[in-house]
Amino acid sequence: MIWWCMQKKMDNVWDNVWEGRNVISDYSLKLYDLLGKVSKKLKKNSKILEVGCGSGEGLAVFKDHETYGVDISKKALELSKRYTKNVFEADASKLPFEDNYFDFVFSSGLLEHFDDEKAGKIIREMTRVSKKSGKVLILVPNSHCLWYKAYKFITQKRGTWEFGYERDFSLSELKKLSIKNGLKIEKSLGLQVLLPTATNRKEIFSEKFRRRFIILEKVFPFKQYYAYVTAVIGTKTNE
Repeated sequence: MIWWCMQKKMDNVWDNVWEGRNVISDYSLKLYDLLGKVSKKLKKNSKILEVGCGSGEGLAVFKDHETYGVDISKKALELSKRYTKNVFEADASKLPFEDNYFDFVFSSGLLEHFDDEKAGKIIREMTRVSKKSGKVLILVPNSHCLWYKAYKFITQKRGTWEFGYERDFSLSELKKLSIKNGLKIEKSLGLQVLLPTATNRKEIFSEKFRRRFIILEKVFPFKQYYAYVTAVIGTKTNE
């Protein structure tokens, strides 16, 4: 009964987050840019899975592929249906797919909402359903991004933080957890160095103008150590 109540509370948090989304954030623009590059490198009609698919706009990037999304939020799944017919309400640590099914599996803004045990289960599931030749991409908030830490501290103090329980990771912590749970790391990366000018609800500059900043972000070296998001991409090691 306690677990059920906690799950319902989490569901409500994310329903509220996606219900109020009316702007594509700076981070989302950079994420979609990255996913677009991944999409171009994949063979046509590859199978793609986003775990914690949110609005589904990340999946929309993979126009030439067969896309799937999983989330616990009914609002997120409703939004994702605009971009893919293959959406499933499911626990990320118990994915409803067979082994070795997907060419590319990714999550953004997911693992940080769980402790190491649950996050580890999610990583194991993501690697389980990926093909032997497939790739797994995991993106999480970076412990060493100072402006993110300051924003989170201020909004939590004000009572305006809307994302429920959320931790953050250093790159070394993310690598350690990923390797422990069956992912062979091939590359690390970081997204969004500059201060954001748009969130999911408000923007200072228009989306068209903000897209130009994507080019500026690319000149910063070693972003995985200090950008808003640190990330790893790899393949499964348990086969």
